[in-house]
Amino acid sequence: MRVFSLLVFILLYNTSCIGHKGESLQGLTESKQELKKLNSYSGLTDASNVYLVKFLNTRYGYWRNDLESWKNTGIILERGMIDFWKVPRVNIRKAKGSLRSLAKQLQTLPDEEDTLIMLYFSSHQEVDGDIVIPGTDSNENAVGLAAILGLKKKARILLIYDTCYALYGKKVFPHGDRYAYLYTAGSKDKCYDFKLENRKPTLRSFCKPVKTMIEHGWGLDSRGLSPFGFTFLEAHRRWAERAGGFSIDEFMKQCLLVNEELCAIPGMGRYPVFIWQASEVWKQERIQTD
Repeated sequence: MRVFSLLVFILLYNTSCIGHKGESLQGLTESKQELKKLNSYSGLTDASNVYLVKFLNTRYGYWRNDLESWKNTGIILERGMIDFWKVPRVNIRKAKGSLRSLAKQLQTLPDEEDTLIMLYFSSHQEVDGDIVIPGTDSNENAVGLAAILGLKKKARILLIYDTCYALYGKKVFPHGDRYAYLYTAGSKDKCYDFKLENRKPTLRSFCKPVKTMIEHGWGLDSRGLSPFGFTFLEAHRRWAERAGGFSIDEFMKQCLLVNEELCAIPGMGRYPVFIWQASEVWKQERIQTD
């Protein structure tokens, strides 16, 4: 009887493993198919005039390990801009350490009406708009960043403000048709909540297709993506078969919808809600999928 029970257990265990392996292989195949479709995009209209500038500040005491993961989001964003939106690799720039380095990078870029500058800004920010960069003076704040954004007089600027209390920037950043902003903490009293002990199982299930795409499709590390890193890829994944393309405005609104689903996961109520601020002009710039 014991031998029979052991044989039954082994049979059931192997069947279960085969089932999980089959699901894993299916997910991997689907992920590669989706990436193949996304890579076939024609890309942004006039992508040669589009620039991505990444500002990554990860130096801040106790929270350093958490914000290190924002580097992964910067990598994923860069890869998506090159592969999906067809932005030339030479148009990708990096700035770090201080707002002065960011200003220097922006000054090297063209300032024409057909220039589009996409700025991904990730940093620690306090509720009063102070941007926390050790070893710098008190001028490192959202007001200082606003002055840098104002250096360009003609170019369109899309700022992804991936910080705690991001909506503070709405008070001080320049306004007008040529500016667009995605605030990844869209409430004046919200910061990122990293305490995910009781939320990981649900979150892992929700993020599984994107995780598979990053790890097996690109061979990159998917651990610790910021919410924007996840929504950026998930929005593309859902529109892999979308004919005719979509505007930047439509894409960012799709990111908002994904973010709403993320925030609706049980126990995720303190996760930041995105806010997208843009004029009608941003409906014209399109990513072609055909």
